[in-house]
Amino acid sequence: MTGLVGQTSVIQGENSMPPAVGMEFESYEDVYYFYSCYAKEHGFGVRVSNTWYRKSKERYRGKLSCSSAGFKKKSEANLPRPETRIGCPAMIKFRLMDNTRWRIIEVELEHNHLISPTSPEEVETVKLFQTVIIDAEGGKLAADDAHGSNFFYVADLNERGCLRNLFWAAARSRVAYRYFGDVVAIDTTFFGQEFDNLPVSFIGVNHHGQPVLLGCGLLAGETVESYVWLLRAWLTCILGHPPQTIISDQCKALQAAIFDVFPRASHCMDVTKVMRRISERLEKTYQYETIKAAIYRAVCLSQRAEEFEAAWMDIIHEHGLEDHQWFQSLYEERNQWVPVNLKETFLAGMFRTPLTIRQNEDATSFFKGYIGNYTSLKEFLDKCDQAMQKSHQLDRSLDFFPRIH
Repeated sequence: MTGLVGQTSVIQGENSMPPAVGMEFESYEDVYYFYSCYAKEHGFGVRVSNTWYRKSKERYRGKLSCSSAGFKKKSEANLPRPETRIGCPAMIKFRLMDNTRWRIIEVELEHNHLISPTSPEEVETVKLFQTVIIDAEGGKLAADDAHGSNFFYVADLNERGCLRNLFWAAARSRVAYRYFGDVVAIDTTFFGQEFDNLPVSFIGVNHHGQPVLLGCGLLAGETVESYVWLLRAWLTCILGHPPQTIISDQCKALQAAIFDVFPRASHCMDVTKVMRRISERLEKTYQYETIKAAIYRAVCLSQRAEEFEAAWMDIIHEHGLEDHQWFQSLYEERNQWVPVNLKETFLAGMFRTPLTIRQNEDATSFFKGYIGNYTSLKEFLDKCDQAMQKSHQLDRSLDFFPRIH
């Protein structure tokens, strides 16, 4: 079976062999590909239900389920989405044997809902549909094969068939994640601007210290449910292999989704954006410049955690901010954003230095300079390609002339 999985026919979804206890594979990714191809042919989706890790953060066991497995939490929204998770039992469990091969140890093939096996003609059609193109007026999806067979996308449609949420990753982004996926920043920089769909980007940092795009998303709303959908789509794209550290904005909905989907990852907040939020909160406050300078010194110049805490408390008491709930919550989350509290967390250089914090630079904005207010959906997709092309050109020039740069 191990040799068979390495063949193109299995990976491309042309293998009809069902999963069975005792099958062995060379890697976790091979198990995922095999079950995904089986699922595609039999007409159901796949989700990563669980992954078990040793203390060394090495994976040793996994569970893949039908996308209808489990039950969704009840929504309090006025127009809740149609139920899609109905406790389907179909799944496979597998584990690492002697640190060499992955063996399937438990299989359930039966579903509790109707599935529609894919015909050979439909399989060929799916393989041709690689690149997402969105009609900004009708909200419809079309596709071509310009980005190669490793292009990945997932679309979430509402009950009327209109686009609600979207995630995609180019082939180059998926390859880059294998090398630069230890620390990932989730950038929501443009959420304060006038977008009907909210752009999200997953950013890593490469061997030149330059940002590299690892995936993109468009969300219909800034809700926990939307973020969970997006993060699970991304987790599927990266074959269930989460990053060590995730850096995000101070968004409660996004933080809740990260803790749900990536419970084992270290979660940090982007200190540059936290400092910007502090400035915005204090802008109309008496002695604004004095308080801002004191907070900067406490955050950026403290050498020990006790030193930061003492300085912060002095600022709060001196300027009468004891009853300010936002500052209180920020202090409670200090282990996620204050540099002195993150010395033991691997950040791959994505946390900014005190100088760049003062200059108010973004650490994670891949599309800075490409997107502005009222950017249309079609224009946004064009700008994505432009930003990636410029990034690739810079990488090539740095590879050839690193000393000059």
